[in-house]
Amino acid sequence: MKIKVDAELWARMIEGAETAGWELIRAHEAHEATKQAYALLTKAHDDAINERAYPACMEPAKASERQVGGSHYKDMSVQTWDVVDTWPRDQQVGYYRGGALKYLMRMGAKDQEAQEIAKGQHYMQKLLELLESK
Repeated sequence: MKIKVDAELWARMIEGAETAGWELIRAHEAHEATKQAYALLTKAHDDAINERAYPACMEPAKASERQVGGSHYKDMSVQTWDVVDTWPRDQQVGYYRGGALKYLMRMGAKDQEAQEIAKGQHYMQKLLELLESK
């Protein structure tokens, strides 16, 4: 059985397919450009927060000068870390290691995952400062 296809209809179908094909190609190119831009922004962000990317005059704040997730400790006249810093060095190391471990182990169970990791990283920064100071 032969089906007759109107030549004009056939031409419109081909033209429509070509147009759709070009639209898909343009959408793919836009998607790839967006992925590349995201990768560049991510790298720029990572470079900016990397301590080596800071000029000497822009060193990141010390751990005791900032707080992750609120200001409840910073608002105290004597912060918890001020008390811990009076302990013997090995006890300080254990406290900061334990704090970092706590936040890494409970990631996402209490706060958002990124915030938990940031809190653990905060303890690791404090530990690193302690280890580098003595």
